[in-house]
Amino acid sequence: MKHDMTDLLFSTQAFVAAPAGQPFWYTSGLFGPYYINTHYLFGSKAEADRLLAEIEEACQLENRSEIARRIGFFTRAQYESNETYRTVIDRMVALTRGGTWDFVSGGERRDFFFSIEVARRLERPHLYIFKDGEIRLAAGAESEAESEIPGSGSVLHVADLITKASSYERAWLPALQARGLHLKHTIAGVDRGQGGIGILAGLGVKASTLVSIDTALFQKAEALGKINADQVTALSAYAGNEMGFVRDFLAAHPDFLDAEAARDERTRDRVKRLKSML
Repeated sequence: MKHDMTDLLFSTQAFVAAPAGQPFWYTSGLFGPYYINTHYLFGSKAEADRLLAEIEEACQLENRSEIARRIGFFTRAQYESNETYRTVIDRMVALTRGGTWDFVSGGERRDFFFSIEVARRLERPHLYIFKDGEIRLAAGAESEAESEIPGSGSVLHVADLITKASSYERAWLPALQARGLHLKHTIAGVDRGQGGIGILAGLGVKASTLVSIDTALFQKAEALGKINADQVTALSAYAGNEMGFVRDFLAAHPDFLDAEAARDERTRDRVKRLKSML
């Protein structure tokens, strides 16, 4: 059971369900019954936070030629020593069976947790795509990253999760297409169930994920003792109907926003933003 994806999500705190009646605030301005940090599947929150700090430093313009060496060392060591991370990477690689690509890509920042090791296992060059549209190519997971990119080729993109595919539309696809590269397939650790898979299909990109955030996952987590029945109800209500969840929650808890606004200035600003959206 320790290799079950549901168990891995909860044991690493990659998925955390809110206590009943106490939803989490999101950067979107809404609130909901869970948060997800797929990069914690690196092994733990502490290990993932350390690597994320390294990635953020390596993504600075002046450090990009060294990014493969700096980050590839950490991901390789973790793959060799951490069973959780190794399981996730091996299952991602299994999703690629039957396909062939010239390159494996990942996008700044959290994609790199997974894309580097998938590229290593598939023995393909890795493309580092940065938010500003620059791409660096590393022939190996720990070789020097170069900015000179071949003018054609097929690409497998590896992501931490798929939500509404906005990063693909806004950044990853345009950056690859501008260099004559064709994104054929993407794999990710998690499908958040927000329509991204369908959007990618409309763009001609096949998408595969290890696990989906849906009612089946919630029910399995309850059976494993990870969450309770009240949490399953809240999670299921939120899935696929975020604004409906917010409105129904506020109708059932009419004093919630006033109580939240009284907590601190940051939460007060969140309440004001939410009220402007309702």
